[in-house]
Parts: sequence; structure tokens; C-alpha cells
Amino acid sequence: MYEDVFQVSGAPRLSVLGGQGELEIRGWNEPAIKLRGRGGPKDFQVKREGDAVILHAGEDCFLLVPRGCPVVVERAEDNRTVNVGQEERAKRHSPACPQAGSLYSR
Repeated sequence: MYEDVFQVSGAPRLSVLGGQGELEIRGWNEPAIKLRGRGGPKDFQVKREGDAVILHAGEDCFLLVPRGCPVVVERAEDNRTVNVGQEERAKRHSPACPQAGSLYSR
């Protein structure tokens, strides 16, 4: 099991690329992105570009993101399952998600 926390500030944005298996995203009230995933550090690559955080996730992972943080999910594998926490009320392709941010799935 791999776990890491990435401090963010300003108006953070998260992109999740690639991967297979499940991806669960929930909002929280912390200025950080928390990642927990099956596998090890080699299965997850994180790149930062200003306020943007780009995550290449190769295995199942669970993410906590700041409420209001836009999230883009680009799936490389057709079998990736994306679950958004119930309290966030997000929908794929929704232009706005008041509690968790926007979730766009490509």
C-alpha cells in the first residue's frame, strides 16, 4: 500500500491519467491532495506545474482532494472505474460540483 500527501495552495487543479482498476475521489477540507493506492511508489507518478497536479496512476487508488478542486480523469484503460464520494454529488461531465469541484472524465 502506497500513501502520500501533496500540499496545494491557490486554486489547485488535479488531472488523473492512465491506470486501471478503481479510482475513488472524495472532497475534504484540507489544502492538500492525499493519495492512497495499491502498489508502490513506482505505480504512481506525480508532476506539479504551478497550481496543477498531474497524477499518473497505474493501480487502484483513493484520493482526497480539497473541496472546490477541479478534477480531470483521463483513462488509458477501458476498465477503469471512477467512484466519486456520495457527499460530493458530482457527475461526470458536470460543469460544476459545489462541494468537491468539477469532475470531467475523458
